[in-house]
Amino acid sequence: MDYREGVKVMKVTVFLNLLLAVVKLIAGIFGRSAALVADAVHSLSDVLTTVIAIFGLQVSNKKADADHPYGHEKFESIFVKLLSLILIITAAGIGYRSVMLIVNEVYMIPTVTAIYGALFSIVLKEGMYWYTIVTANKLNSLSMKADAWHHRTDAISSLIALAGIIGSRMGYIYFDAVAGLVVAAFIAKLGIDFYIQAVKSLTDESLSSTYIKQIRDTVGSIDGVEKIVEIKTRIFGNKFFADIIIAVNPDLTVTEAYVISSEVHDLVEKNYPDCKHCTVQTMPNIEVSSFNSSI
Repeated sequence: MDYREGVKVMKVTVFLNLLLAVVKLIAGIFGRSAALVADAVHSLSDVLTTVIAIFGLQVSNKKADADHPYGHEKFESIFVKLLSLILIITAAGIGYRSVMLIVNEVYMIPTVTAIYGALFSIVLKEGMYWYTIVTANKLNSLSMKADAWHHRTDAISSLIALAGIIGSRMGYIYFDAVAGLVVAAFIAKLGIDFYIQAVKSLTDESLSSTYIKQIRDTVGSIDGVEKIVEIKTRIFGNKFFADIIIAVNPDLTVTEAYVISSEVHDLVEKNYPDCKHCTVQTMPNIEVSSFNSSI
């Protein structure tokens, strides 16, 4: 799938988030709900994070050039770090406001208008999550996945806000302010989780042992590969590099050994579309004992 399809999806969600933020803000103010007003701010932050995700997707899909011969995929992780920081800052602002309401005991009883606003948000944001995550998975875009989960957290935070509104109307007047605090904690956790993912991508972390085992099984299935000496991988944005050393029969000619290494290279890149490049080195089997095999 072309990355431009992802850009199209996110542009649609920018418009929907602007609409939703206005609806929730009006419903929160007239419905006297601190939690729903906090949720409206969350939706406004969605607009900014989606714009950042769009730039991240566009830049990371640029072709390799003289300054970036290995490609631009890592730029997406940089944009995700920025996106996650905005989420954390947004959470801090909402949390501070909610704490001040509780400390100063400024409680208001929300009206039924706030309930309708929260319900509208839950339905629309969950729909936006599915609309975005389907394309994000097809493109394997970290920034789009982060943006999709931001939509889902908005749906969940609206659900929390709804619970606070209903609780306040039932006589537990502090529930609405507490719900705003829970929303803030939820947003902060999401921001921290995506920040950690971005850092892992930027520090050349290896693929999971399960994924490496799958690659090992693929390489081992090729005729002529007598032993897999080493497999190293490193995450590169939404893709990864693989460096593989295999042992072959020492009696093979250089050409025959080259054919086997080419088969390994081609099969790995064919079976694992996220593999940006696979480097294969061959060595005679008699020297394997002098190397330390590792996953």
